[in-house]
Amino acid sequence: MDGPHAAGVIAVILKGYPRLSETFIAQELHALEERGLPLALYSLRHPTDRETHPIHGEIRAAVYYLPEYLHQEPLRVLRGWQHARRLSGYGKAVAAWWRDFRRDPTLNRIRRLGQALVLAAEMPDNVVALHAHFLHTPASVARYAALLRAGDLPARSQVERGGGAQAAGTAVRRLGSEGSVYARRSAAAAREVPRPVDSAVATADSAAAAERAAVQARRASAVSALVRRRHKRAAVAARGSAARCSCAQEA
Repeated sequence: MDGPHAAGVIAVILKGYPRLSETFIAQELHALEERGLPLALYSLRHPTDRETHPIHGEIRAAVYYLPEYLHQEPLRVLRGWQHARRLSGYGKAVAAWWRDFRRDPTLNRIRRLGQALVLAAEMPDNVVALHAHFLHTPASVARYAALLRAGDLPARSQVERGGGAQAAGTAVRRLGSEGSVYARRSAAAAREVPRPVDSAVATADSAAAAERAAVQARRASAVSALVRRRHKRAAVAARGSAARCSCAQEA
């Protein structure tokens, strides 16, 4: 059974889901499900695209939406805080957030903590990993939630692929945040535990990397074609201007 009630669930933290611009993530999720890994998707934002890709329809994992803006769901955020403050990692998580807030005193930073409180409170006990794809907003939320649940997650061997900036802590979870400072901290934490490579994840990551490379190649080709067209139009305009000057001189 997929979703948060399956055994050994990996919680995937996404900025928005589903998104047409992030089909490589959907392909990875689908590949992991095909290999028997139960997933639960937690999105920080509701979808804005009117259409979805067919791959999204093949993903069986349940999708849960965290409060996009804290003032829209104040009671849910309050319940999340009341639950999270009793977790063993609450002090460490708040301390980490405060260090981040001092360098980034924004409403976005406050929202990330609120979303992490709700996530940590609402995640079922059988979640054994938190995974975020990018070192930006989802990774911050995943990091705070992982710190909150650090003492409550089961201590099991690492099943996700190792990575310098996105790494594992003492329990099976993926930690991450923005910037090189947190990349170094996460990398140091990851070195404290064994991280055997999971072939299914590695295969999915390779496919995602290949798709990203193909997209970048198509974009580069399109830019090159646009530059050539502009140069051609400029040359035609220059020849026309020269012709008009010649006619004016003859007249």
